[in-house]
Amino acid sequence: MQRQTAMADRLLLQDLLVMMARSTECQTAFGYGRCNSSNSIAPGTMNSKGMFWGSNDKTSGVKVFGMENVWGNLWRRTAGWINANGTQKVKLTRGTHDGSTATDYNTDGNGYKTIANATPAGSSGGYISSMKTEAFGRLPVNASGSSSTYEADGMWYNNSQVNYAYIGGSWTDGLMVGPFYANLNNTASNSNSNNGAALSYPLRMILLMQCISLRKQQGA
Repeated sequence: MQRQTAMADRLLLQDLLVMMARSTECQTAFGYGRCNSSNSIAPGTMNSKGMFWGSNDKTSGVKVFGMENVWGNLWRRTAGWINANGTQKVKLTRGTHDGSTATDYNTDGNGYKTIANATPAGSSGGYISSMKTEAFGRLPVNASGSSSTYEADGMWYNNSQVNYAYIGGSWTDGLMVGPFYANLNNTASNSNSNNGAALSYPLRMILLMQCISLRKQQGA
């Protein structure tokens, strides 16, 4: 079953990439993605590139785990992450198994899990300098870093309204793009040519974790 990219899938993907790269600077390890161009590239452009492919030319896109343009090219709408007037809220699954009271994803965070002490701060449009660690993963909370420090990805935020998460960055965002790049600055109704979405296969991510665990057991 295909569905919009969910926050839980994105968090798992971030962890896998960091473990493989042994660094949070994933652009250097896997490729910059399409981040310095005048338009987006179509899905399927990297069909023949294998499971992993990247370039440092900033126009060719990037591919990880068989998924194209996980960062750069188009901002990805991501279900399960809301910035509600400076309060970050998350939902990890449909139903209430994650401890939330909302039975499904929504656009205002009502019934989501509230993350304490995680109000976005620093320079909106700057680079992430600190993250809030929770049992399910990490969320950006401060933007006072650079393109070569900390997560080396950017963060936009607006704490005066309810905003839906867009992740990864677009074709115009330069070195700020990456798996941690977060836009908590726009409402769910925001419409822009550099906004998009991606289909998500939760089972694929589960199988990847199983494969990595097996390889570790085998000493690979």
